[in-house]
Amino acid sequence: MRLNTLLPLALALPCLFSAAACAQAPKSLTYAPEFTADQILNGNLPRPASPPPLPVTFDESGFAKDRVFHVPAPGVHPRILFGPQDLPGIRERLATTQSGKQMLGFARKQ
Repeated sequence: MRLNTLLPLALALPCLFSAAACAQAPKSLTYAPEFTADQILNGNLPRPASPPPLPVTFDESGFAKDRVFHVPAPGVHPRILFGPQDLPGIRERLATTQSGKQMLGFARKQ
């Protein structure tokens, strides 16, 4: 069965159960133009025009760049959330702060 014959049926099914759904159902169906196989396979489909670029301004006031993680060089690990130079500070905070001690204790219980 083709999609062209199933789509009207699928849109009409909610009308069987609800009058409100029937009132919202589209009255006529419009289909996109069909493309040839060559157009599809060769990527020669018509595309809508791009919207005009919007002007963008960035406000960096109050942004602490020194707190942003720096990206390590390729091959340096760990690198996802912190780098190797961050490990001594992390270890110190785990050992000296109350929240760090709680997190370390919880991790050791796991």
